Amino acid sequence: MRAFGVGRQAGHRAGPGLAESWTTSEDGLTYTFRLRPDLKFSDGKPVTSADLKFSLTKVMDPAAAYGFAFQPVASLETPDDQTITINLKQPYTPILSSLSLFSAAVVEQSAYEASPDAFGSAPVCTGPFKVDSYERGSQLVLVPNTYYWVKGEDGAPLPYVNKVVLRYMPDSNSRVLGLTNGDLDVALALPLNQAASVQSTEGLSLEVAPSYRLDYVYLNHTKKPFDDKRIRLAVNYATNHDALMKAVYFGYGSIPNSFMPKVDCW
Repeated sequence: MRAFGVGRQAGHRAGPGLAESWTTSEDGLTYTFRLRPDLKFSDGKPVTSADLKFSLTKVMDPAAAYGFAFQPVASLETPDDQTITINLKQPYTPILSSLSLFSAAVVEQSAYEASPDAFGSAPVCTGPFKVDSYERGSQLVLVPNTYYWVKGEDGAPLPYVNKVVLRYMPDSNSRVLGLTNGDLDVALALPLNQAASVQSTEGLSLEVAPSYRLDYVYLNHTKKPFDDKRIRLAVNYATNHDALMKAVYFGYGSIPNSFMPKVDCW
């Protein structure tokens, strides 16, 4: 449903999003972004730099969940409807990455201000889909945003599907059952002990991808015996990591060598 001022390309590199281009001052303190022409929100209203300023001002609030990512921002300027300038307090290399965070999605200012309490369940944004209906704790139905600006390789407007129904199914066994009996096209976060069964089911394909999950045992190094580095190393070397991987994770995973998951782009 959402799109961002800055997009992400292969290798986690910043690329054009709603902003088709940008320039940076020599001192690294000023970023000037130029919006794509003729952008529209899902209700057909034009996207302007004022909407970007409004959206960024909301997320820059120190009380917001990702306000920390925008602390170096000093001010925002909108010299015209297609241009927004970000002035920094000091050079801040991650600013483009911050602008591509999900929290920095561009929303329609007038729609939000008209009904801020209801906006969360019926947002007006610029992504490929818009909300058709929403039942809290049950399901979310999405339909194409006919004003979406991205086209496929064949030149046809995206997305190609007419409807997406996202069902909230906290019970993992229900997700597997729905998948195997044909009620679901896609199911996420399948139980590891049932992955092999799904993979062997005719007509189904199992996709395995890295996740941000990292399981570990923390040893309290402030108390004996683990205040001794040699003891901590001994416990590590004595642990059969391969056996744990097979018994607990059924072989789906990798043995980390740091506290950061390998999938993390940093």
